[in-house]
Order: sequence, then structure tokens, then C-alpha cells
Amino acid sequence: GAASAYQTPIYWLLKSAREETIDFILTITNKAVEYFAKSDSAQNEVKEIEVFIDNSQTIKQYICQRLWLIYRGVNLNTPSRLKSIHMALEKFLVEQGKYSDAILLESWLLYLLKNSRSASITAVVTSVVLAYPEKTSKIAKILFKTQQFFGYDQIRFEIDQTHKDSLLFAMDIIGGTNSIYDNERLNACDDEHRKSRLKDLLPPVDIIGMPPLTEEVENGTIIRSNPKSGPELRPDSKQKLAGIPESAKYSRLKFWAHYKIQNNKRYEQYTEYE
Repeated sequence: GAASAYQTPIYWLLKSAREETIDFILTITNKAVEYFAKSDSAQNEVKEIEVFIDNSQTIKQYICQRLWLIYRGVNLNTPSRLKSIHMALEKFLVEQGKYSDAILLESWLLYLLKNSRSASITAVVTSVVLAYPEKTSKIAKILFKTQQFFGYDQIRFEIDQTHKDSLLFAMDIIGGTNSIYDNERLNACDDEHRKSRLKDLLPPVDIIGMPPLTEEVENGTIIRSNPKSGPELRPDSKQKLAGIPESAKYSRLKFWAHYKIQNNKRYEQYTEYE
């Protein structure tokens, strides 16, 4: 079936046995990404990066755009069950974050970061940080130290601006939205933090791909702009775009044309083509 946070038991298991279910998610994801990274299809797509947990601990994760987008369910070449598991984890954490204090929320996000070999989990963590930046400053500081995260989340942000339209377009073709799975996905698109990206948490002068400098002070952490520039900090454009469906790059034009032909008033929202 279609990927959804409700498509597997994971969402409800997180509610009743959080620790065991999170460990299960990490085990499944880590095994899947190790297998994927060694496959022929991943050779020109996946790379290994360093995530700087603190001054004494650095971990390595596999990353590519396809992995980063798993929890948003964008790429058709990703197993539906794996997407559903990531969707359930994000939904659970975003819901819990509303009521959790900063210490508890950050402890779970840190646990996920430290124990994942896949940036698909880090993308979920990033989403929760975007939803609750006031509660997750310590986690944001970790994310800021890996410059590749900015580029991948920028692409996620751009896709999210038309993702609901993409879903509605697909659902129109197959006969409408009448399942709890469809409705869950559509509602998830309306979450306010979909309009944010990791670079929005930085001072305005920072450029995407430029990780800030962090400085420990007596009362916490100061985040400063990083003046360093140059080719070494620019995301690899070809690699960054790998795994994005071609249709997503021209989705607004596609939606306008489809709705125009069908005489559906939704076409009016695409004013650039009128």
C-alpha cells in the first residue's frame, strides 16, 4: 500500500514501547542503509560523512538525497515500508515534542543521531528541530557542524512547497482521497515546519552550505557566521540532486496543465502560468 505513518504498527508501538521501538527502527534502518550503500545503484549516489556529536565523539553516516527524503515519501525507488517507518517516527516525535521539555526531547534526538548509520534518521531529527527550535538548540548545534545537511534540507524544503499538490495530483489519477493513509499524508504536508529549512535557524548572513562557527561561553553557546567561502563548502550539485524524481523539478507547471485541462479551479493558484 501507499506509504503512511499509519501503514505499519510502528506509530502505535512508539506510543506503548518507545525505547524498544526506537531501537528496532535504528536496527532496521542501519541494516538497510549498509546493504544499500554496497549496492551497484548507490555507487555514484551515496557517500559517507562525519557527524560531530561533541569534541570527543564523531560518527559516520551514509547520505544522499534519496535517503534524506525517505520520511517525506518522495522517491518511488525507496521501499514503502521503510518510508512508512520513518514517517511514523517523525509523526510521533513531532507530536511528543509539543509536550516534552527540552531535556527529554533533546535526549531522544541525540540518541537517534548517535546510533544511526543513515542520514535518513538525521533528516527526521532535523525536522523535529525545525518544529521546535526553542527546545532543541543543542541538537541544532550538532547539525550545523556538518555542512552537507544544509544542502540536502534545502532540496527537501523546495520539494515540500509542492509536495501536497503532487500527492493530490497522484490521488486524482487513481480515483481520489478516501483512505486514512492518504489523509494522513495530506495532513502531514500542512505541518508549519514544512515551510522551514535548516539554514533558517542561522543568522541571515549565512549562506546555504556554510556551517556556522560555534563558541562555548559561560551561559551556553554563541553561533557565529562562518566567513569561510570557496569550492570546498559548496554542495556537489549533481550529487545533491540525485534521487529526486524528475517530475518534482517541474511539478508546478505539470499541476497547472493538469488542472487547466480538467477545468479544475486549482489551476488558479499557479498564477505564473496565467
